Amino acid sequence: MICYKKLLFTSFVSICLTSCTIVKLQIAVPEKFKDLADSLPIKVASLGQTKKPVSFGTFTTSRIKRGWNFKTSRYNSNSFVTTEDRILRTFNIQRSDFLTTQKHRFQFIIRDAQRAASVYAMEHEVREGTQLLRNSRWLSELNQEKNIQYSFSAVILPQSETQQEPWIFSMYSGFDWTQRKKLFELNELKEEGMLTKGRDTIFIKTIKTDKINTDKGTQHSIPFALPLAYEMRIDDSVCAIIDPMGRILWLYRELDDERKFAIAAVTSALLTRRIQNKLG
Repeated sequence: MICYKKLLFTSFVSICLTSCTIVKLQIAVPEKFKDLADSLPIKVASLGQTKKPVSFGTFTTSRIKRGWNFKTSRYNSNSFVTTEDRILRTFNIQRSDFLTTQKHRFQFIIRDAQRAASVYAMEHEVREGTQLLRNSRWLSELNQEKNIQYSFSAVILPQSETQQEPWIFSMYSGFDWTQRKKLFELNELKEEGMLTKGRDTIFIKTIKTDKINTDKGTQHSIPFALPLAYEMRIDDSVCAIIDPMGRILWLYRELDDERKFAIAAVTSALLTRRIQNKLG
């Protein structure tokens, strides 16, 4: 779906061949933020494909309880026959439009030494495009996606008699292939959203970088700046950086415990979602 995954894989292979060993890649976090944040390595078995708990720092989750996960597809042949359709049919190629919808729901409990909360999350993705079919061993099926819309939401309910107000998390991304200005423009899904509780708001968005580090501390450049991590901000100040590739949460040291806990819950939900993380 997103071609920058292939570019990242190519860069990973190149770095491994250069160093003659298997390396773990991480995004290059600015030194200024590093000095003010704690690095929390995340232990997660497999992004989006497991029910096993997630743990990092003092935070740990229960096993992930997967709910319904269904996918529906609808195909419609073009009622209006164009010149392009007539040419395709001379080569025994049939073209039809498709609309695919997928939804996934899951939940878990997250705890630290002082508090606990139930997290209920849901993903929703809609894809539109064109499918080409031909009864041939060389070309049997080709999908050309034109539009993708994705949303992810979660409710974080405190398990406390004194703190009843929940945190609400919502994030959205979309890409319209028909609006590309360049032929080889990267098919990016730029995600952004917010985590709110009353008047308290923490914004989240993907951040692009062309610098990655190995676990040995060596920095490498990749051909394109890619959206490889998430940045969380309170007003104009960065309070957290989530690195799914390196499986690290960088958490601002002076942040209050309640916000740290909410960010930890969001981090766990992001790494255990299934529709998007199946690409990771």
